[in-house]
Amino acid sequence: GAASGVALEFDVEEDDPSSLRAHADQWDVYCVALAPELPETIDARGGLVSEDYAVRGDAVACFARAAEATTLLGARSVLLRNASAPAGGASDPARTGKWRAEAVEAVVAALPEGVDLLIAGDPSDGLGAADVTAAALICGRHGGRARVLLQGSDSPREGGAAALAAQLLEHGLLGGLTSWYPALSLSYGDEELF
Repeated sequence: GAASGVALEFDVEEDDPSSLRAHADQWDVYCVALAPELPETIDARGGLVSEDYAVRGDAVACFARAAEATTLLGARSVLLRNASAPAGGASDPARTGKWRAEAVEAVVAALPEGVDLLIAGDPSDGLGAADVTAAALICGRHGGRARVLLQGSDSPREGGAAALAAQLLEHGLLGGLTSWYPALSLSYGDEELF
């Protein structure tokens, strides 16, 4: 296809990295990022931003397992999505932000050499815009080992998304763009990684 690479979903409980690599090789697909899918028992309780310290630790451990699989697949990045708020969204935003920052610190520390962390954020809605800002602040503390992946349904070539991408690029914090915008749709399904 026309895409230079794809991000693969990775179920940390079910998927075998060797099998994923075999499928990628069979279809001549270059995996640029691995997106861990947390077990329901962890995800439903908030994952990386859970109010429960033990649940946050379990989520970090899942990302560490995904990081090991990333190297086997020859990918460059582990993708962190949906880390906005705990299940139900009832937590204090300040505490949630603190937990997210601490969890990202632990995830980055677990990454093998040569693998970085992409933190996804959608600038097209209020929560997503806040996520992009928080992600940029977190990424700025990790010397190139964490970057922001902008995603959304709007064209990244237009409006605020383009300006935001330019700012992140200027500061070395832009890890890529995803889009469901029809004019940019290339191959490998609905979501594109640039």
